[in-house]
Amino acid sequence: MTEEKRTITAEDLYRFELASDPRLSPDGEHVVYCVQWVDRDQEKKYTNLWVAPTNGGEPRRFTVGDHVDSQPRWSPDGTQIAFLSTRKDEKQTQIYVIPFQGGEARQLTKLKGTFASFAWSPDGSRLLAQFRQKDQDAIERDEDERKKKLGVVARHITRADFRFDGVGWLPRERWHLWTIDATSGEATQLTTGDYDETGPVWSPDGEAIFFFSNRAERPDMETEKIDLFEMPASGGEAKKLDAPTGNK
Repeated sequence: MTEEKRTITAEDLYRFELASDPRLSPDGEHVVYCVQWVDRDQEKKYTNLWVAPTNGGEPRRFTVGDHVDSQPRWSPDGTQIAFLSTRKDEKQTQIYVIPFQGGEARQLTKLKGTFASFAWSPDGSRLLAQFRQKDQDAIERDEDERKKKLGVVARHITRADFRFDGVGWLPRERWHLWTIDATSGEATQLTTGDYDETGPVWSPDGEAIFFFSNRAERPDMETEKIDLFEMPASGGEAKKLDAPTGNK
C-alpha cells in the first residue's frame, strides 16, 4: 500500500537540503559541490562542501560548521580546493584553501569587500578574483562605535544605477580584478577606475587575463557598451579587443 501524498508544509522547509555548483576534479574521479541546510534553532541557512566519487560511491561531507562555504574550485593538480567561506565573520567572505586528502582549511585572503568569482591560474600559483572593496566610510563606521550607532547620515548619489532590488544601496566602489598568491595570500589589485570589470578568465598559458568592461563615459547611461579586454596577468594597460559590443 503506497503512502498517501500530501502537500509541502512550512515544517518541511527545515528538512530540505539543496545541492548546487558541482565541480569535477581534474582527474575526473570526484565531484565537489555545495549543500545548503537550515538550522532550525537559529533560523539560519548554512552551506557546507560535499565530495562524491564519480564511480557511484557514497558522498561525504567535506567541510563542517555553522557558516557558508561556497564556490569550491579545484587547483589544477587536484590536490587542493579553494572556496569562499564566512567561518571567521558571517558578514565577510574570504577565500580559503583546503587539501583534498585531508587537513584544516587555511584562510588565504584578508580583504574587506565582496567576492563575485575567482579562478586558479593554469600553474596553480595564483588566483584571479573579481572583487569589490568595501567603501572606506563603511569600514570606518564598523570600527567606530559612535559612527556605527549613528548609521548612514547622508548619501551622495552620482550615478543612475545606485540601488538594486534585492540588493539595496550599492557601494561607491566598483568591481575590479585582483590576483592572489596561492601560498602567501598576498593580494594585488590589477584594475582601477569608475567602472566594473566582469567575467575574468586566464589565458591557457597564464600570461594574460581577459574580461568584460563598460568603459563608456557614463556606463550607467550606456549600459550596452560592454567590450572585451585583454591585459597582462602581471598587471598593466588593458587593451580593448576587436569583438562585438553589447551585453555578454
